[in-house]
Formats: sequence, structure tokens, C-alpha cells
Amino acid sequence: MNQEEEIVFSLKKFKRVFSTYWYIVLITFILGVACVGVMTMKAMSKPAASSTNQTVTTTANQNAATDASSDSISSTEGRLSPSGTTYFSIVRYVKVDWSDIYPDVSVSNDKSDEDNYYILSRINNQINYEKEILNNCNNILSYDSFKNDINNVLSSENFTSLTSTDLIFCDIYGNDVLRFTIYGQCSVDRIRCILNAAVDSYVKKGQTLFNLGNCSTIETNDVYAYNKGKDGNFTALNMSAVEWLDKEMAKGKGAAISDTDAVAPEQAEQPVAKTSFKSALMTKKNIVLLLASIILGFGILFCIAVFDQIIDIPAEIDYLGLDKIGECREADTNSAGIISERIATIAKNNNYESLSIVSMSAIPLLSSICTDVTNDALSARAFQYPDSYLAGISDINGSDGVVIALKSGINKKTALKQLLENLKIDNPNILGFIWIETL
Repeated sequence: MNQEEEIVFSLKKFKRVFSTYWYIVLITFILGVACVGVMTMKAMSKPAASSTNQTVTTTANQNAATDASSDSISSTEGRLSPSGTTYFSIVRYVKVDWSDIYPDVSVSNDKSDEDNYYILSRINNQINYEKEILNNCNNILSYDSFKNDINNVLSSENFTSLTSTDLIFCDIYGNDVLRFTIYGQCSVDRIRCILNAAVDSYVKKGQTLFNLGNCSTIETNDVYAYNKGKDGNFTALNMSAVEWLDKEMAKGKGAAISDTDAVAPEQAEQPVAKTSFKSALMTKKNIVLLLASIILGFGILFCIAVFDQIIDIPAEIDYLGLDKIGECREADTNSAGIISERIATIAKNNNYESLSIVSMSAIPLLSSICTDVTNDALSARAFQYPDSYLAGISDINGSDGVVIALKSGINKKTALKQLLENLKIDNPNILGFIWIETL
């Protein structure tokens, strides 16, 4: 009885598919090698990691820094920075205008008490919502993208990136005033740069992410000096950064002043250390890419094998419900003799006088099987589908039964199904099939 067709995979089928389509694996491997080659060449064109991490300051820059530190404070105030427990600080107040988002609503004596009640409720709800927006905006200070924005501006101005001594705060006053406070052990110019970048990034992200209103600067203080206590709190020294620097310079430059942490030193042109071919080639990424190209090739072959229609093992046609009479190899005459005896026995038990053996490909062994089966009481003839099958269709129709001969790795499921459909009309008495294994 016919069953539902199932996909049957076998190692023999995969071996046949590989011997036929082996070039697919070769192509995917070559593509993998080509990609690895391109990536290797790109890696070799870049400086070695060890060389890029080195910052080389030229003698001229060192001399310039020494000369600058010995000049008057007016020419060096943009470069000098405090150290120890002393910090510079700058403050900016920013006004938030909500009018474009929430038009002003005023309470009028001309309105009824009920109208004024709803207006006041609306104003209170608006104020609460604005405060909520400002509280949400305060999270921006912890965003990596916020710090990246500041670092990008610092880099463009030739300043060092943010360090652990750079502190940024934002306080909220009411629902429409923001106060930005920057502390840092850096130069006056650098701390002003941090303030500008921080405010710009904060406002842009606030308006994009949280519907922050229009912002404008109310006041920006000068840079002042502060002392940081052991408790982490800052105490004003009641003098500007310039005054503090004048005072320290008057004492003679010492440990309290640094002139190397404000402006990033220029790098001298050095010979670029090339990445070696071996180190550029033998990377995990390249190895994984090569393995992936090979796996891809075999994966394609596996898919071809799974959906292949050629019959390689008898289990692939179990769903047809055909009985297997026997199997033998192409040159195995002993096994062929056993098959002949089985066919003769089936014919004798059913009083058959003539049999037809139908194959879908040329099988020389069938002629010897027909000769062995034929005797005084039984005759057997071999037919190949579709040529001699169509020529001898009357003989097949008049025979008592039909045996199908299948050859592994040659016959297709589609051709077998077509043959079975014709046999249902020409001679439905199918005794089973014999399996011929190719060499």
C-alpha cells in the first residue's frame, strides 16, 4: 500500500552528489580565500596596533611647552591647568521656552470660576509634564553618545578627551531653567570647550528624544577656582582661574600647575610600522571565514543530496509499497542466479506462464536472468522503459506479471512513478522489484 513520500538521506547519495558537484565546494573555498586575501591586504595597509598606540612628542613641541611655561600668565593661561585638589569650574544657566509646544494660558477675571479652574488644572498639568521632561533629559548625562559628542568636539579643537577629573552636572530650577556646571583639572580653554559641547549635545538630544523646549543661554560665568575636599564636595576659592594662576605663577611654577594636560601634543611624523603578512593572515576572523566557506560548500551539496530525485538505496521507494524480490551487483552472477530462482518460484506458485521484466536503464544482467527463468512452463522477456516498453506493450499486457528492475544511482523517482502509472493500465500485476547495485 502506498505511503506518503519521505525524504531519505544516505551517505551513498552524498558521495554520488559530491563526486558530481565537487566543484561547488572548490568555488566557495576560492571565494573564501579571495575574501581573506582582501581582508589581509587591508590589514597590512594599516599601521600596526602597537605603533598607533604610541604618542610621540617632538623635541620642538617639548621646547615650546617649556618656553610657554616660562612666559607671562597672559600668554599661557589658556594652557595651564591646576592639579592636586584644585579644580577649575564654569557655570552656564539655560532658559527653556515651552511656548512653541504649550501656548501660554492665563487666568482672567472675565472668565467664570469653573473656566479658571480648568485653566489652572491645565497649567498645573503642563508644569508637571515639563518637569517630567526635564527629569528625563537629565539621564542624557550618562549616555555614551553624550560623552562621544563632547570628545569629538575636544578632538576637533586639539584637546584631550574626557578624563576622570572632568565632572559634568546639570541642575533643574523650576520647570524652565537648567544650570550646567563643569569641574575639571584642565586649562581654561578646554573647560570652556567642554561646557559648550555639553550644552549643545544636551539640548539637541533633549529636543530629539524628550520633546525639550527651545533653549537659550541666560548667563555664563567666568572660570573660577575650587578646592575639592576629602568628602568630594567643592569649596569656592573666591578667585577666578586667571587670578589663581597669577598667584601660583608669582610663587614660582611648582606641582600645583600643569601645562601638559590641556592641549594634546602634536605627534611627530614617524615611519609607519606595517602589519606583518603572517599576523594579518592568521586572525580568528580569517580562519572562521575560510571554515565558513568550506561549510557553505558542503551545505549546498547537502541540500542538493536531500532533494535529489535519483534512487540510491531501496529505502527511498519504500513508500511505493513494492516488494523487493532480491538485489545483486552488476557483475555478481551468483546473486543473479538467486534472483532468477526466486522469480521462477513466484511464477510456479501462481501458475504464471509468462513474465515481463521492465527496467528504466540498460542492465545487461537482465538477459541472463531471463535466460535462467525461462523453461518449458515459463517464459520471461526484458523490456526497457520507454523505448522497447512501448514497442512491446501488447506482450507486457498479455504477460501474467511484471517485475521492475532498478539500478542504483541511475533511475529517478519521477521516471519510476511514471512507469507505475503506465503499468496500472498495461499490467497491474506487479510482483515487485529487483535491485541492481552499480559498481
